[in-house]
Amino acid sequence: MSDRLTGALLIATTPRSGSWLLSDFLARTGQVGVGREYFHVNYVAAMSHERGLATTRITEEYIGEILREASDAGVCFATKLHWLQINQLVDALRVIHPELAAANAMATDLIEASLPGSRYLYLSRRDKARQAISMFRAMRTERWWELDDAPTGPESTGPELTGPESAPFPDYLAIRWFEDGLRSEEAEWDRYFRVFGIVAHQVVYEDLVAQPQRVLRGVLDWLGLDQVAPPAGPSRLRRQADTETERILAEYLHIRDDLPSRPPGWQWSFQRGGFGFADRQPAADDARMVPPTAVSHLSPL
Repeated sequence: MSDRLTGALLIATTPRSGSWLLSDFLARTGQVGVGREYFHVNYVAAMSHERGLATTRITEEYIGEILREASDAGVCFATKLHWLQINQLVDALRVIHPELAAANAMATDLIEASLPGSRYLYLSRRDKARQAISMFRAMRTERWWELDDAPTGPESTGPELTGPESAPFPDYLAIRWFEDGLRSEEAEWDRYFRVFGIVAHQVVYEDLVAQPQRVLRGVLDWLGLDQVAPPAGPSRLRRQADTETERILAEYLHIRDDLPSRPPGWQWSFQRGGFGFADRQPAADDARMVPPTAVSHLSPL
């Protein structure tokens, strides 16, 4: 097998699933670039500025630059993709490739046109209650990940918090609605893979935490990097779950079944600081609306 990886690694996942942990481990092999959220529309302007680009949108120039950056570093380009982000990416690709859009090209064809040789790694988390609590706390504190020495990165820009005041007062209904949203997003990813016949390599967060060497060995073998050793030692990321997480979890599980599910069309809003009815509903050809039949003619994204 070759010890150099080509193509693009798409880490399909949901928030608070351990994607930073996985990305950190893979980047330490020296073969895979850091899997950032390159196609999160709220981060594109900052990432463009980092690279001296004037664009604030996902453009052909922007994609070319992040691919060139990975190539110059001698690593495979990797990106994380949440469900909303793959919709945003393909919306942009329709503009970048008008001829494919005019031909009603499928989402996978559009992605392949700009990210050739793409392969999917599907990262999920079994314990949705813990995942939802983690999401609630990250949303309230804006602390998405931290290194052992200091918090960093566009997803970890909140104020330094310590002691009991660092734990936001739990809103159990919001946690329930986050859990509903996470389950819905996973269902959409499952349908996306099924409709397009994609066989993604699956990684489960709890397995990665419990047996990182075994899980990483499987990922590297799948990537064709069987001669590359998994990185030794623990991750550089600081564990964020704490005793407060356990307290919230116990209280949440006690009342979860009595809480109403999230109303259709309601989403979290940073502007509101809570849930509300989304201003924009999915279009008929949005990925959320992938029909279960006529696979050969689908253009769902």
